[in-house]
Amino acid sequence: MGMANFENLTQEMIQCFKCENCEEILQPPISICAEGTIICGPCSELKQCKEQVIANCSILENIGKLLTFPCTYSSIGCPVQLQVHNVSKHESRCPFQQFQCPICLDSDKRWTGTAKNMGLHVISVHSSAIVGNRTRCLLELGKTTEFFFHKGEVFALIWEYNPTDLDMLWCAVKSFGISDDIQRSYFKLKLKFQNSEEYCEKNQIEPAINWKVDPNTAIKISIPVLRAKLQLKSKIEGKTIFGTTIEIFTRKPLFYGSSHEGFLRDIICLVCYDYMNETIFQCIIGHSFCGNCKPKLNHCPFCRSKIDNRNYKLEYISKKICHRCLYSDEGCMFSSSLSKVLLHEKTCKYAEVGCPLKSFITKCKWRGRLYQIYLHALDDHGIQF
Repeated sequence: MGMANFENLTQEMIQCFKCENCEEILQPPISICAEGTIICGPCSELKQCKEQVIANCSILENIGKLLTFPCTYSSIGCPVQLQVHNVSKHESRCPFQQFQCPICLDSDKRWTGTAKNMGLHVISVHSSAIVGNRTRCLLELGKTTEFFFHKGEVFALIWEYNPTDLDMLWCAVKSFGISDDIQRSYFKLKLKFQNSEEYCEKNQIEPAINWKVDPNTAIKISIPVLRAKLQLKSKIEGKTIFGTTIEIFTRKPLFYGSSHEGFLRDIICLVCYDYMNETIFQCIIGHSFCGNCKPKLNHCPFCRSKIDNRNYKLEYISKKICHRCLYSDEGCMFSSSLSKVLLHEKTCKYAEVGCPLKSFITKCKWRGRLYQIYLHALDDHGIQF
C-alpha cells in the first residue's frame, strides 16, 4: 500500500473512530452490543445503549492506541495531535480554545474568540465595563458583567442576585486564562464606598466554561448586613456607590518552576484546577478530581463515565508535596502539606485584615497585615495588647 493511501486510510479511521451513541471519540473500554453498535466506555458504563452489551472490543482499543487525534480547534489553527486519553485535557488548555463574550450573548452581535483576542475585544468594545473605569451602585447591579486584567490575562467579574433570596448578592470571577497559574488562583474582592468604608472577601476563580454563577465558589454579599455595616438608612442612599479592586493569588508548591512542573499538572483537579488533597477520585478513564468537587459531579465532565474509584497512590503522593502559603509573595515563609497550609492560612500573619477595634470604639479605616495590628493599635489608638 502506498504512503498516500495509508495516510488517507488513517484519516478515515480517525473520522469514524467515534461512539455511535454520543458521537465523541471512542474512549476505552470499547464495547459492542447485540446489534453490532460500537459504544465507548462511558456510554457502556451509563448503559446508554438500548441493546445489551455483549463483548469488549479489544481490537478497536489497540487500534486507538496507535492513532493520534486532532484537537477540536484544529480547524482554526491548533496543530496538536493527541492520543485519545489526552484530548480532553489538552482542549481545556488549548490556546485556540474559543470563548464567548458574556456581554455580547444577549445582543445580535455575538462575539467568539480566543483568550488573547478576548482582551482586545474587551478594550475596543467594552472599555466602559472594565473595573476601575467606573463606580457602581451596589443595589442596582442585578445581572452584571465587568472585566479586569491581571498579568496580561482577562477576567470576567459576574454579579448576580440569588434567585431565591434577593437580599443576597453573588459575585464570581471567571478566567479566560489557559495557564496552570491562572486556573488554580484565588481572587480577593475589595469594595471601597463613598464613606471610605471597605468590604473585602476572598474566593476561588472559576474557568469561563459557562456564565452561571456557582454558589460554591461565589462570594456571597448579604445586602442587609452590608447596609448595617455601612450604616445606610435606606436602600437608595448615595453611599452605596462603590469602586472595585481585585487582587489575584496563586498557590505554588516549593518546587514550582523546576523540572517537577510537569508532574504538578497531574495532581491538579480537573474541575476546580487547584491541587488535590486528602481524598482523590477518578473515573474509569483516569480523569482525577478532588474530594471537594466529587459531590458536585454526577459523572465525569470529560468522558461522562462514573466517578467511583479512589486513587490512593495519587493521594499518597499529593500528601508528600510541600506547598507554600498563599501569602508567600507577601513574605510568609511557611510551607507544609496542603492540608496544614490551608489551616495555617486562616491565621497567617501576612493575611490582610481590618482593625479589630473598629466595631467597638472607633470607625477606623485601617487595613494591613495581621502582624501589624499590634503597632497599629499602639500608634493609632494608644492601646497595648
